[in-house]
Order: sequence, then structure tokens, then C-alpha cells
Amino acid sequence: MTDIFERLESNNREAIENAKETLREQFMKVNDSWLLNGLYDYYLSTNSVRSMDILVNIREPHHQYLFDRLSESIKSSKTEIKVQALTLLGHVARSQPTWLYKLQEHNLLRDILQFLKNEMELLP
Repeated sequence: MTDIFERLESNNREAIENAKETLREQFMKVNDSWLLNGLYDYYLSTNSVRSMDILVNIREPHHQYLFDRLSESIKSSKTEIKVQALTLLGHVARSQPTWLYKLQEHNLLRDILQFLKNEMELLP
């Protein structure tokens, strides 16, 4: 995975596209949460726009794992993680994936509403 992340963040356009394609292929093969969790953790640690792009374009059933991680992040005590999660969720909403409507069935919606109700200062 380290090699893929290095290629993803390189300045070589071909290497970037190759890394994105490798990750897309992996998402097609794997239905477990480990791949999404690893990419999400990478996004949180680096705030990588390229990893965000991949997360925004995932397909079912990985959206459930993304919703779980976003929900977890919104409940985090760290403001930076909350901001990153809400930023990613905003990008997901803007791209309007086919699975977005399933948000209403997930605890993430309740967690967002609870967060908005209780949060006094959204940005640091």
C-alpha cells in the first residue's frame, strides 16, 4: 500500500493515474472494510486531495464503511478530524453518487444532526 500512496502523491501524472486505477481495481475485488479504512486513515493523516477523490468515487458496498468512518470522525473529540470528515462528506454530496440516498438510513445522518445541534464553533 505504501508504494501505491507514494505513486498517488507523486508529480508524475502517469504514476498518479496508475495508482488511482490500482485502487479502483482493488475496490472492485475487495468487499471488506480494510481497504477503505486504510485509505480513509491515509486521508486523515495527509489531507490528500487525491485520496479524497478516490473516496468520493467509491461504489457500493464500500459506502457503508465510509459512512461508518465519517460517523466515527464526527463524534471525535478532535476538531481537525471533524472538519476533514465534513469536508469529505461535502465532496461526496456534491458528486451525488448513486448510493448517497442511503445516508438517511445510516446513523451518520443522526450524528451530523446531533453535531450541528451541539457544536458552537464549527471551524477552528
